[in-house]
Amino acid sequence: MVDFGSPNDWTYRLLKDCSGNFDIISEHCYGDAHRFDLQVGKILPEDVTESVLDSCRRAANRIRLKREYWEQYKKAFPALNDGKIKVSVDEWGFRNARGLKQTLGFAMTLHELFRNTDFITMAAFTMGMSWIDYNRTDSVYSNAGLLFKMYNQHFGSIPVAVLGNSPQPAPKWPVGGDQPQVNAGSPTYPLDISAALKDGGRMLTVAVVNATEAKQETTLELANFTSRDRGRIWRLSGPTLDAANLVGKPPQVTVKESTFNAATGKLSVPPYSVELYEFTRA
Repeated sequence: MVDFGSPNDWTYRLLKDCSGNFDIISEHCYGDAHRFDLQVGKILPEDVTESVLDSCRRAANRIRLKREYWEQYKKAFPALNDGKIKVSVDEWGFRNARGLKQTLGFAMTLHELFRNTDFITMAAFTMGMSWIDYNRTDSVYSNAGLLFKMYNQHFGSIPVAVLGNSPQPAPKWPVGGDQPQVNAGSPTYPLDISAALKDGGRMLTVAVVNATEAKQETTLELANFTSRDRGRIWRLSGPTLDAANLVGKPPQVTVKESTFNAATGKLSVPPYSVELYEFTRA
């Protein structure tokens, strides 16, 4: 773990010695770095037991840690408060990621990036061709491609605050020894919820990730937004955590559209799924 402001704090030294000569700090963020036991100070074997949710939340927690460091940098370098210097996460993801499990992690990381767009100005998923699975003559949307297509077509662009009474607990094995003071995700554990307005505020979109093996139920209370009774929902899911879309084979991970009763505010989220709800202003 790197102490803030120490010689090993690369970003601190960059800001201290080079401010005024750049506009963006470029960083990478991967969710499958070594797990680390903080008590004994050692890297753990790859086969340590952790929940699917903790595994999926690793990259998101690293983004959250960037937020906490950035707040410290703003105190040490007040010029950052004018917002002119941004961060670009120009590589992010999970290495060798194909299954539905990693796709849930992609969604959680996307949510955390979206929560921090005040200082993270862009984020590039690794690699560009990961959006598809292909051979010399054919291609299909990969799991990641299908996920990003769903958010691109249906999720809003104006962030909406998500409050709750169930804070995210700390993981058992922090990735790489990094552990933010406040864990990634919305205070709606075990669900991760992100919300945004679109179409000039006429529609509210709510994205929900359930990275557990059980159906999860929650109730939304919409502040300053009165919804019509019927809404639309898009659900990304697959039969197993290893499910993947491969060229030449029937798709295992799919996105299905349906409607739901938006008047009650009650959501029932299936195991290992990403759901995107659309509310229309009455």
